[in-house]
Amino acid sequence: MRFLDFILRGILAWLTGLFFYMIAIMMTTYDGMISMICQPIMGAIMTSVALALIIIIGSPLFINRVWRRWEKIWWFSLVLIFISFLLLFLSWYPFKETVIDPIDKISVQTFNAPISLCGWMGMMFGIFYCPAFSIQWLFRRFQKLVVDIKSKDKVICDKPAG
Repeated sequence: MRFLDFILRGILAWLTGLFFYMIAIMMTTYDGMISMICQPIMGAIMTSVALALIIIIGSPLFINRVWRRWEKIWWFSLVLIFISFLLLFLSWYPFKETVIDPIDKISVQTFNAPISLCGWMGMMFGIFYCPAFSIQWLFRRFQKLVVDIKSKDKVICDKPAG
């Protein structure tokens, strides 16, 4: 695994984790200005810790021989991302939980913790270790797009006038 790909996937996984953390917080908690200041900071910290755990759990994939085999089943990461997104959705819609706030003594609806945590971590794992998200892959797609545009342009320009 190349270093730039590692950085690209790390940034993508971290941003995705923070995005879904913030959505979960907005759907379940709002304490006024304190939430607006503290929750992004807590989200960044929690996402960083989760990403560190994902790096530790997936560390065998840093071995070249193992990574080459992982690249052959590249579709598995995309399936994992899809299933994780589905788990995130399911953790709210049919399986949401109602808990009692100990301070205010009111009931609050929240995500099903095990399902949402598995979905959140699975999505970051799938993004971080997805062989399709690499600089080379993006560069090849960009080159192909440019070649396709140029070839279509030639066809349009090569037609005789009249």
